[in-house]
Amino acid sequence: MSGALPDYLRGLSEADHYYGELSHDPRTGRWVIKGEPCVCALARKVLPGCESRRRGYVRFNANKRVIGELNWLMQRYPLRVGPRSAARWASCMEEARRHALFVERMRTSDERQKAHPIYFNGELLPFQERGLSYLCNVDRCLLA
Repeated sequence: MSGALPDYLRGLSEADHYYGELSHDPRTGRWVIKGEPCVCALARKVLPGCESRRRGYVRFNANKRVIGELNWLMQRYPLRVGPRSAARWASCMEEARRHALFVERMRTSDERQKAHPIYFNGELLPFQERGLSYLCNVDRCLLA
């Protein structure tokens, strides 16, 4: 991987104290944190879509952005990744890192794309050509 990886996606180091455990439930496809109540309360605030029915327990769906937020949380409050979930966690982190590098490359790219003449009859300015290139290469993007 080339480019600058954001700090929140850097690897985790071993810790002297763990605040709980992170595991992946293959039946539901959701991630689960079982840990100290303070960490679960913070996870509910930071991670969108968290559900919790009891103290010290939180579960949530994760996408590339949520994985980054979870890694950020784990940099501050280390969680032990369950042995059955370690490979899944590594895979999700790799996907989140690739996505972050791709978005940064697209954001800083000078790549330009011309509008197709069937759909657009005018002339695009250089910044509009870069914007069109970004729109065509990023899956989830809103043009405003």
